[in-house]
Amino acid sequence: MSFKVLYIGVGTDMISHMQNHLAKPEYDKYETDNFSVIKDKLESGQVDPYALIFCGTELKNVSIQELGQLLRYGYEAIPAFLITTGNTKFNYQDVIKNGFGEVFVLPLDMNKLENCLTELAQEASFHSVKIFDLKAGDVFDFDIHIFMPVNKKYVKYFFAGVPVDVERLKRLKSQSVPMVFVPKERMKAFYKYMSSRLFDIDSGKGLSASERQAKLETSVRGLVMNVFEKDKGNPFEAGRKKMEDLNAVVNEFILKKDPGEWYQTVLANVGSDKDPYAHATRVSTLAALFSLALNIGKPAELSAAGVFHDIGIASLPVELFRTKEELWTSYEWELFHLHPELSIKYLKEKKMMLPGNVEKIILQHHENWDGTGYPKKLNRDKILMEAQLLRVADEFDYLTRYEANKKVMKPIEAIKDIQRRNIVNPAITNNLAVMFEEGEKNIE
Repeated sequence: MSFKVLYIGVGTDMISHMQNHLAKPEYDKYETDNFSVIKDKLESGQVDPYALIFCGTELKNVSIQELGQLLRYGYEAIPAFLITTGNTKFNYQDVIKNGFGEVFVLPLDMNKLENCLTELAQEASFHSVKIFDLKAGDVFDFDIHIFMPVNKKYVKYFFAGVPVDVERLKRLKSQSVPMVFVPKERMKAFYKYMSSRLFDIDSGKGLSASERQAKLETSVRGLVMNVFEKDKGNPFEAGRKKMEDLNAVVNEFILKKDPGEWYQTVLANVGSDKDPYAHATRVSTLAALFSLALNIGKPAELSAAGVFHDIGIASLPVELFRTKEELWTSYEWELFHLHPELSIKYLKEKKMMLPGNVEKIILQHHENWDGTGYPKKLNRDKILMEAQLLRVADEFDYLTRYEANKKVMKPIEAIKDIQRRNIVNPAITNNLAVMFEEGEKNIE
């Protein structure tokens, strides 16, 4: 059976890129830039059997709200997604209310879009959960998997109806495996099970580590989406409100950590998702943890910088991210190296009064200790120590992140790799290496 994908107002090159990620021969495409064609079909009762709908912003004289309402009327049961850029102003909540299931802001969300397409094309998809949420003796009514990065396979590890084996669980923890995977359609059941035994990882609120991380990622996504929204009323008041929202998220989810569980919290923030909001969440949390551990800077400032450190990527050409990095030209790399400055430009346009050193931290988080970094090629003590901490958090997340066809490092290996490359002040990585080694000794 053949299924159609409807593309409305999406460029030809982008459609070709997306079709490659769907990678299913039974998916046909139907593209149109003519809004009236779709409208006329719906009004005459002609509802084609589309499997998916993707809408871009290349349509003329049609608002996003009008398009969403029409699709909701004619294709209510069909998943519809909006693809836009960082230069398009919109209200995220309004877009969702008007019928779209998700918004992808390109090129910032390119990985998120590609992951979505891959999952839509698969028979089954999985959601990561923290290994710390599992206890020996737990009995779930669904299988739990581990991911094998080399062959890109999900393998059953704990079986439905069988108590979680203590030795198998210890084996995963001893190998610094940070997460396991649950079928997406069983995530509600997983959270319900966690709530039933009142597993409380942090502040007495009865949230599992996985559920808490999911809530934090949702909050971070909301903060970033706020930056792209079209402000209503006084822009300075809107900027103040955005900073209040940021501070609330940082204080509630990131700074409320038990200092006695510092290393456990670091391990709990090793991730598997290239989603930019998951990445920002982990980097924000790790930077704050490193700040607390080394008594460098203010954890709240490190956390705020982590949330917004890559937002400038949304200003770069979408075409750049349809090509693998190893194929980029020197000019394309120069474009990418602009993203720290573009991040600050976005935030200033929104009249966000960044506290303390946040602006400098974001601007300098890709500078190298030896002066080979970007955008200013600063070196040694000219680089803010807090910016170097954010650099470590950013690198650490990449090195420990579970991805297909990529070597994954254990946390202690990642810190030693950063230490070996000498990209930040050696005092930072030397001290972190000692703390990580001590943390490894205390793992069961």
